[in-house]
Amino acid sequence: MAHPSVTGKSLLGVDPAEGVQDLLSRAKLPVLFEAQELGRREPSGATTGTLLYVASTIRRIPDSDLLPYFAEITALAGSTGSIEIPPEFRLTVETNWADAWCLAAMLKRPQLTSPQIIQELATSLLARQEGSGGWGLRPDRTGRPHPLFCLPIALALRQLSTRTFCHASLVTAARANLISYLRAHHSKDPVLIQLLREAELQLLGVTPQPGDLEALHERVWEAGELKMESLELGREDQPLWYTRIDRSLMILASRRLWPVLDPVNVRLAGEVINGFDSSQRGWRNHRKDMAICTWKTAESFLTVELIANDLSKEEITLDAWNARREGSEALRTTDGFDVGISFSSSQRDVAARIRRRLRGAGLTVFYDEDYQHELLGADLNVYLHDTYLRRCRYAVAILSQDFVDSNWSGSTEWRAILSRLQASRSDFLLPYYVDDVQVPGLSPSIGFLRSTTHSPEEFAEVAIRKILSQRPL
Repeated sequence: MAHPSVTGKSLLGVDPAEGVQDLLSRAKLPVLFEAQELGRREPSGATTGTLLYVASTIRRIPDSDLLPYFAEITALAGSTGSIEIPPEFRLTVETNWADAWCLAAMLKRPQLTSPQIIQELATSLLARQEGSGGWGLRPDRTGRPHPLFCLPIALALRQLSTRTFCHASLVTAARANLISYLRAHHSKDPVLIQLLREAELQLLGVTPQPGDLEALHERVWEAGELKMESLELGREDQPLWYTRIDRSLMILASRRLWPVLDPVNVRLAGEVINGFDSSQRGWRNHRKDMAICTWKTAESFLTVELIANDLSKEEITLDAWNARREGSEALRTTDGFDVGISFSSSQRDVAARIRRRLRGAGLTVFYDEDYQHELLGADLNVYLHDTYLRRCRYAVAILSQDFVDSNWSGSTEWRAILSRLQASRSDFLLPYYVDDVQVPGLSPSIGFLRSTTHSPEEFAEVAIRKILSQRPL
């Protein structure tokens, strides 16, 4: 029986397309859209570009609904290569940030604006690229580029590389210089900024170096918890400009790097969904006493739309998604893993192949080499027993004669696994035989697979389906 596709409405209770259309109506000012919280009456070119980029990305919102808004920013762009707010409404100066978001929106629905305006705006923005390869907030205050200000430009460059709105050589040079800037990261950068840089590189078509995404994942996620905090970002060269980079919205970056059921994506998406205020039809920034935030509401609706699309593309049901969310919360409370792999040293290659496939599916895996920093100096009898008895939802046991003879896998870890089986009487153990061996204490009625019929990768695929189909313990 075919399961219905997951939709944004089934995830949130509200159709993201309808939510964005409602927001456009509520946030519209005489000129452009509300800058931050609804009710402040402060027009913002950057918020306008963000809202129109989001609305243009959700294809179920028709052109006819967006045409008046695009006509307005087209008129404000004129022939200057920048979005200029009329003086009587202007509270801030023009910024690269605002122009870049408006350009990114125009490139999503170019039929709603003028090709000449797109060309002039794109050419002007590319000319403002600093020697470092990045962009700062303001075109007249150079020397302070930031990955955040480069994000809408990366989105625009991705579109410009396949269009003919400006000279290909300009686009190619700007892309190469931006890649150099993003790669010149600093190890002291907050984890959130490291994630943002990597996602922008992916937008620009850069393939990560082997191990880079895995190393980044380990900095973002550790022991069932996100190790990434929201950031406050301000610029004194424009005192009215500030923003909060909310970690939950980094799902828009992380979904480009890891599978939709990866614990990072599940946890971040859950934070977005849980933050929705149905009575106010939107999201606040970070304080409960603040009104609905325009740009955060737009980006959050987009998040829900894209996560629903990802789940449908992977044919993941709503029940499986909800189970994964519950499992993510279970990991938070147990400081644990989806699965631990117990094996003898002679089967390390088999274990590594299984680990690689499990991690690729977004599962959290206990594999000893990944946790040497925890094992070093620890009482291994206590640590390993606790890991398999309490911290793992499932245990993969690679069964061989060497496993049975081992002091660790065949004794310490195996005693913990048997204790867990006896205590929970659940399908906790996933056995994989590589030898024809009798394993003490293992009931012959427990289902298993053998290496003679399933390769390590094929076994891992069966295990993935098993783990993702089950609700957490």
